[in-house]
Amino acid sequence: MIATDTKVCKDCGQELPLDAFYRDKKCSQGRKPRCKRCFEARRDTPEFIERRRARQRKYQRSPKGRATNNAWQRGEKRKAYMRAYKKTEKYRGRMRLWTNTPSGRESNRKSQRKYKAKIRVRARKLLDLYEENEPRTIEEEQLALRALRARAERERKASRER
Repeated sequence: MIATDTKVCKDCGQELPLDAFYRDKKCSQGRKPRCKRCFEARRDTPEFIERRRARQRKYQRSPKGRATNNAWQRGEKRKAYMRAYKKTEKYRGRMRLWTNTPSGRESNRKSQRKYKAKIRVRARKLLDLYEENEPRTIEEEQLALRALRARAERERKASRER
């Protein structure tokens, strides 16, 4: 078989050098059937974009796609990536913009309420533990004391309102 340095594009029908075609091991001559210009023009059409998205959704819902995504989410590479990303000005700017929107403020309020509720539950548990027996660690003692102070403050406020 004689190797040629040209190929005919499936769409435009022009005979072009192999450099004008993207590489693909599965295709004849190791190149795509469409030239780069035709391929890029086709790639930007809504039908092509929708087909690509459907293919991605199908893969992401498959067991292999879910396993790959879960491994990435738990992986050290992602954690390192996120640590580096959160230090960038791009991230900080986006966060500033987000927190100045109504939905961003509401989201922050919700997460703060959640966090405070979690702390209250932890403090109640430690208070009960403190009342039953002595705290075991310095951290437990500090949290119990904070909880006692908070309880006293709430009682003071309640008595003032009456």
